[in-house]
Amino acid sequence: MPAVPNLLVLGTSDSDGSQLARRELAWPWLVAQSLETAGSAWALTHTRYYATAPGALGYLERQLGASAPDVVILSVTLYAYSMRTVANRIRHVAGKRAGDWAEARFRWFDAQTGSGQAADATDRASRLNRSAHWFARRVLGTAPEASTREVWDAYRATVERLAREENARVIVIGSFPFTGAIERENAKARSFQLTFNARMRGLCRERRIGWVDPEFMRDSDVDALYSDALHFTAAAHQRVADAVHSALEDRG
Repeated sequence: MPAVPNLLVLGTSDSDGSQLARRELAWPWLVAQSLETAGSAWALTHTRYYATAPGALGYLERQLGASAPDVVILSVTLYAYSMRTVANRIRHVAGKRAGDWAEARFRWFDAQTGSGQAADATDRASRLNRSAHWFARRVLGTAPEASTREVWDAYRATVERLAREENARVIVIGSFPFTGAIERENAKARSFQLTFNARMRGLCRERRIGWVDPEFMRDSDVDALYSDALHFTAAAHQRVADAVHSALEDRG
């Protein structure tokens, strides 16, 4: 019996479907389903992949070896640069241990005050949460996890490695549009995103790798694509799946 073809998705906390009513509504599962209707069953391996994380390339090697994929889809995330936090600022100034301690305390505080957003949070707790975060950001400052150079170098190394996969079709999805809230918190994020996606598109063309430019998602209200600051709605997942399937059908 012939082996079942395998789709390996190097995704994010959004593409794993954990924020949806059903995991199968996330775009990797929709893509796998579309491949099945094209003729044969496909196995899907989904894993979160953050190129800037320590040991990322070693992790990538293990995933490639374990799944022996026929198709690899890499979904780029600029989270490490776009999300600026006080804890990251403390890490840069006082070291990782201090930053991790601060992040744990912030999470505890958010849990106690409903993060200022939860439906069951009291107005008083919500105001306290927002005021405390505003004060901490103003006094201590914020910073991203990684610099623009670190983010680019990490993803370039990842794509160069994927380009050496002789038996797999590779598709790269660029960085999705940010919500208005993220762009307000990091005024340079949008500019870097455009530059990053343009450079990544060029690299993919050089290496004969498929490319999905997510700028098509800006044809409507970007904030409406998200159920929160970082996770797509089911409708947005369907749009991504359609774009990826089109890229897989394009053999040019």
